[in-house]
Amino acid sequence: IKVRVVNVVDLMKLQSDKTHPHGLTDEEYRIMKTLYHEQQEVYNDRFSNRIICIGSRRIGKSELAARLAVRDALNPNHCCIYINLKFENAIRQCFNQTVSLLDSLGIPYTSASKSNGEIVLANGSVILYKGNHDKASADSFLGGKYSLAIIDEVQNQCNVQYLIDTVLAPTVDRDYANGQIICLGTPPRVPHTYCEKIWKEFKNWKHYGWDMSKNPNLKYLLHTTQGLGVSPFL
Repeated sequence: IKVRVVNVVDLMKLQSDKTHPHGLTDEEYRIMKTLYHEQQEVYNDRFSNRIICIGSRRIGKSELAARLAVRDALNPNHCCIYINLKFENAIRQCFNQTVSLLDSLGIPYTSASKSNGEIVLANGSVILYKGNHDKASADSFLGGKYSLAIIDEVQNQCNVQYLIDTVLAPTVDRDYANGQIICLGTPPRVPHTYCEKIWKEFKNWKHYGWDMSKNPNLKYLLHTTQGLGVSPFL
């Protein structure tokens, strides 16, 4: 006998939002179908206000971040801030992916400026792209109202505790009923970082983690390179 535990809330997401409050809109569902299972679990978690996702390289964190940003922006007058180590990294890793996703779904936007790091949707929502290379960078985010904050490469970010607790948490928790802070990264190479502390000690954070073997887009690459005795990490 095989027994499988099913999350009933997740099953409800397969219904339309018109028939169940946990259901997905048509756009949200179409976005979800572009992700594989492990990514979908993070994407569908709209009720955890703190999420940390740590995995190996090539698990599709940038693709996931773009879809999380668009999912949030589908709500009118929301503001998502995507933070990478540098502004240039934020633009290179996530901006074009987000614009391509909006175009493929036919979601209208009024402007998309790489130089300003800003995409403005027709429904009034905004997606911002920022770099956090020093404390002054984090201070520049103060005063904003963010419905979703995505911190990429969290294991290497500077002043992460200050960024989360002082800059982001007050607005995410106060200004939006379902505001979220989502940290994405790889296992830290330097011990005793705040990222490691979140992962090991913070029980109020929802934890997700997997490696590149779960990525179906890499299975052929893994099979081929292993057969040739070549590392897939090259």
